[in-house]
Amino acid sequence: MSSAPRLTDSDIDKAIELLSGWTGKLTWRAYLVILAMELPHGHVYSKVAMLKQPRIKDAWNIARARLADDTKDAGEKRYGSSAVGALRRKLDETREELRASKALNNELLEQFQRWQFNAERHHLKLSQLDAPLVNPRAPVEKKIP
Repeated sequence: MSSAPRLTDSDIDKAIELLSGWTGKLTWRAYLVILAMELPHGHVYSKVAMLKQPRIKDAWNIARARLADDTKDAGEKRYGSSAVGALRRKLDETREELRASKALNNELLEQFQRWQFNAERHHLKLSQLDAPLVNPRAPVEKKIP
């Protein structure tokens, strides 16, 4: 069994950055797994190892306090500046775009069904409905007999 790689200053900076951008529920398990994905060596450190680092311990306490305040305030989401925060922001934006697209699609489907019903009611043929559009600004070609 090999020992864990020592935390470098760069690793500690990444760990602190991750905490500063954390949103949602903060647990040691989730934090350590995501931190392992952010670190180049991918090692999953223990909670004890993290708490031995004063800067990480302070950042953890600050993040916990910030997140506790965020749950009290039902205000705007904070994403922070970490890669995880950026991905969460993008995910939220994409979900909102998807919701809007689905709503528009449903409106268009309802409109199509109305048009289809009215077309059948007025005895319109498919060839009439599928006829090409005429551009009123286009010059009219006169046929010479």
